[in-house]
Amino acid sequence: HPGYPILLPKNRDTRRGMMMAFNDWLAEFCAHDPARLIGIGEIPVWDIPLAIEEARRVKELGLKGVLMPAIPGYVGAWSCPADAPYTSPVYEPLWSALEELGLVIVVHADAAAATPGLENYDEPSINMIINKTMAQEMIASLIVRHVFRDHPGLKLVCVETGVAWMAPLVSWMDVLSQEHP
Repeated sequence: HPGYPILLPKNRDTRRGMMMAFNDWLAEFCAHDPARLIGIGEIPVWDIPLAIEEARRVKELGLKGVLMPAIPGYVGAWSCPADAPYTSPVYEPLWSALEELGLVIVVHADAAAATPGLENYDEPSINMIINKTMAQEMIASLIVRHVFRDHPGLKLVCVETGVAWMAPLVSWMDVLSQEHP
């Protein structure tokens, strides 16, 4: 991740430049053994046209996917700024582009709580407990928005989130769709 752990620039132009430099470095690194080293690039999801442009570049560089924040607007160690929820139609061109390019969406467990005062690992046990469930919001948003139905070739990978939370999430979504359509 560009700049992690000490540099998370707030200036988006700087952040984008760091992403591009990181993607270039990562592609060069992975080129040494592309069968074993699978690179996941970063894209500036706060600006969809720029995100699509960088996704195309990521593909040309030979990287296999793009990192997206689990929760848009929350900026953690493994996420980047995003200005709209995943239920927003603003992402539709990005979903189409990622499907067309065959790039996998990767979400990493943001290892920090969202509550002010807990986000800096003052209570590390809380952060490590909840970070496994942060992808639920993203997955529920994408399912409710019909992203996977409308883009059947689109793939999502959740890294370091585990899957134990998936069964109750899907079960609860079924209950809601049947009892409260």
